[in-house]
Amino acid sequence: MWLAYAKAGKELEVIAALDELGITAHCAKVVEVKRVGKRHRPDVFIDPLLPNYIFVECDAEQYLKAVGVKHLAPTMTAIPSGDVRSVHRFLSAAKREVTNRLAKIEAGERIEQFNPGDVLEILSGRLSGIMATFRGIVEKAGSPHPQVSVSVGQMMGKDMLVSLDALHVKKAS
Repeated sequence: MWLAYAKAGKELEVIAALDELGITAHCAKVVEVKRVGKRHRPDVFIDPLLPNYIFVECDAEQYLKAVGVKHLAPTMTAIPSGDVRSVHRFLSAAKREVTNRLAKIEAGERIEQFNPGDVLEILSGRLSGIMATFRGIVEKAGSPHPQVSVSVGQMMGKDMLVSLDALHVKKAS
């Protein structure tokens, strides 16, 4: 087994090219949920878990074919035979995780881009510039877009909760 380096964003393309040559290649993946542009609901993206890295299983003849694949570095690093089993366990665990996450999404699980407790920055309105703590997603009857429930502080020992449009907040950096 070899560890190969591919250009960023081209990992899946390289795996497809290697597959066409009859070479077995693996790329651990992760499911990410991101909001793109002004969409109110986040989209699902499947990206490499280890950007740029691909695990290749091939013999000497296939190795020579593999190094000529576009977007793949011309050198690969051999993985010691004692570590190959660990690599396979890692790849299997990553694949199970992706499969489980996609199954939950297909079953209708709400996709949230924030986790409870995340610190968010309010981008517009009277509270612009204030840091708030994410509490959850609020779906209001009659509204086609979800709202974000945040705590902007405490008053008399109770959280002051505010509902905002999801486009008006971002994770604090």
